[in-house]
Amino acid sequence: MSDSSSMAAGWYEAPGDPPGTKRYWDGSQWTSDPMTEAQIAAQTGATAAPAAAAPAAGAAATGAAGMSPWGDLAPWGTRALGFLIDWALFALVPYIAVFVLGAVFGAISDALGALVIFLGYIAVLALFIYVLGYGVGTTGQSPGKRLMGIKIVGKETGQVIGGGAGVGRWFAHIIDSLVCYIGWLMPLWDKERQTIADKLVSTYAVIVPKGEIMPLMPDGKPF
Repeated sequence: MSDSSSMAAGWYEAPGDPPGTKRYWDGSQWTSDPMTEAQIAAQTGATAAPAAAAPAAGAAATGAAGMSPWGDLAPWGTRALGFLIDWALFALVPYIAVFVLGAVFGAISDALGALVIFLGYIAVLALFIYVLGYGVGTTGQSPGKRLMGIKIVGKETGQVIGGGAGVGRWFAHIIDSLVCYIGWLMPLWDKERQTIADKLVSTYAVIVPKGEIMPLMPDGKPF
């Protein structure tokens, strides 16, 4: 079975879990911790019915292109639009604002204008890393990804990857930019639609199912 979204509710062997354990699949997501047959029987009062194993981690690599165990993989065009939205919100507009402020304060003093630009650019970079690195790692989404209905999840787990891995993934995009930005273009021909950064950190960009509640920022507020 190459697409877990077609699986009926039940107990299955989940990718990445210890051998001999199963999780409960409610038809759309895993809803329990790994359990042995004995633990399942104790919890449910009956032995879990035999079920086919869930798709192995990375099933998209051997299944249909554009599919993963955690949902449809986001097309390159959708990812590109999400990136452009984020770039405009957290790079283009803020850097223009910093430049204008630097020019204003520079009219008073060259040193003051240079200081404003220097500190402003550092602040914008920090915001960029926080939202597009840490934020994506802890929620799976940035504003651009949210607007385009994309979520970044772990290839092995289907869950968000965490803030540290999110920041690492952001820095890994530097490699995507080497050699004529070839890494950014890889989802056009890669069967798993991954960039180099995705492969290094082991992530998928999946389409968020309609009706799914969008994740929140790390501070608990919506984007």
